[in-house]
Amino acid sequence: IARPAWSHPLLLACCVGHGLLVVLGYPEWTWLFDLPMCIAVGILALRWGLLRGFAVHLLAVLHLSLITLSIALALYAIQSLVLLATGDLVLGRAPLHAMTIGYFSAMVIGMVSRVSLGHSGRMLTADRLTWLCFLGMLGAAALRVAADLPGVPAAVGHALSVFSGLLWLACFVSWAWRYLPMYVSPRIDRQPG
Repeated sequence: IARPAWSHPLLLACCVGHGLLVVLGYPEWTWLFDLPMCIAVGILALRWGLLRGFAVHLLAVLHLSLITLSIALALYAIQSLVLLATGDLVLGRAPLHAMTIGYFSAMVIGMVSRVSLGHSGRMLTADRLTWLCFLGMLGAAALRVAADLPGVPAAVGHALSVFSGLLWLACFVSWAWRYLPMYVSPRIDRQPG
């Protein structure tokens, strides 16, 4: 995996810059950090073999999570630029939901699945349920983001939010039902650990 020397310092500086601007009350300027971070994450996803990663679902979840992070950062940048130009928060909490549901929840499914499989002595392959739970998390994020988009009627937004929450819960419970037994069972390869 390519790890350009610029990536860690840039991403850390952008995270800190975004956070400081929000804390100091200048959210209209966060695009100065969100846009470079969005581009950097997109470049890294491509350099890490985004298209090749789809052959292996356990790898694809990581790549798709990075793309979702890039989308969330793009939404933050758009929100900030529109706020700077008009004073309006036109996307509501859509960027936050893209980040928390789309990136964090989906990445947890991917990373914890991989670690759980490896440490329980199982093959590092995502079964159909894991893949569907991951895709369901992305679907829940898309629904929740759509609920906050401009022009969506309140009743539709509310229905999308409820359905998003139910889908997220169904995916997480299904995933946990599959993976929690691994933590209380001996390794299937009878190795220590």
